[in-house]
Parts: sequence; structure tokens; C-alpha cells
Amino acid sequence: MPPPTRFKIVHRVSGGGEEYATVHQTGCKTESGEVRWVDVHEAFVALSDGVPGCTYCRPEVELGLDVG
Repeated sequence: MPPPTRFKIVHRVSGGGEEYATVHQTGCKTESGEVRWVDVHEAFVALSDGVPGCTYCRPEVELGLDVG
């Protein structure tokens, strides 16, 4: 099965004021925040560069990056 054509990067600010981002698959609704839609390549690069994937929808598994 090919990976979905769209992913999203959700940007948030924690209660302590720290900014962070996570990568999600298209239909994931586990986090709210500022959403930037990205294609497969951008999601792959973000995950490869250390942006964490959502622990619920696991975009790294869909993209073949799951090493654990």
C-alpha cells in the first residue's frame, strides 16, 4: 500500500512557552495547533531531521522509517 499523499506538521506552544512540532498522517486528530499540510517528501525529511512523529498515527511507519 503506498503512503498517503498528504501529511501535516502541527506546530504548538507548550504551557511553558516552548514551541514544538509533530508530524501526523492526514486524518489524525490527536493534537490541535497551527497545521501545515506537507507532501510525502516533506514529511519524510521532517521525520528524518528529528521532528517527532505522532505516537498515535505513527507516520514514520507509513513512510518506512520505523526502526524500533
